[in-house]
Formats: sequence, C-alpha cells, structure tokens
Amino acid sequence: NTLPLRQRGNLGPALRTLLGGVGEGARIEAPFHCAYGFNIFLGDGAFLNAGCTILDTASVRVGKGTLLGPNVQIYCAEHHKEPAGRQAGLEIARPVTIGDNAWIGG
Repeated sequence: NTLPLRQRGNLGPALRTLLGGVGEGARIEAPFHCAYGFNIFLGDGAFLNAGCTILDTASVRVGKGTLLGPNVQIYCAEHHKEPAGRQAGLEIARPVTIGDNAWIGG
C-alpha cells in the first residue's frame, strides 16, 4: 500500500517478502490489508482484488486459481462467546483454507 506509484505494477518482490508463500502468477490489487502476512499462502494464479483484508492470526491458504472479489474479508481471529472469556482478553485463532478454483465475491 505504501509503494510508490511507479512500483505498483511490480508487487511480486514485496509480496514474497511479506507473505508466507506466493505461487507463480499470484496477484494482489492494492490496497491490501493483513495482520501479519507471514501466515498467508497464495496458490498459483490466485487473485485478490482491491480492498481485501486478511487477519492472519493463524494460517490462511488460498488455493490455485482462486479469485477473491473486491473488499473480501477473511478473519482467523475469534473471541469467546462467554462474557468471562472476553473480559479476560482471551482470543482464539483458527486457520482458514480455501480450495482451488474457488470464487468468493466481494
């Protein structure tokens, strides 16, 4: 999101540094938001359209050829349903896996 405009067409090197794994031909349109990045794994040809948010407090795997529409949000974080657990500040993180060739609209 902070790359100079002249570099936005070549996000590949930045993505490979930020994310846990980036398959061949995977692309993300800016802006893109994530919690950590290193828990995100994109399969070959995966595409995340503009405005996607991934709160990767656990592993997020996006399959080969999968398309995410604009503003799709994936949250691994979960809070306790009981008030005592929430008040104690406890959080839960669960992994998310999206299979190959899925299409999730925005």
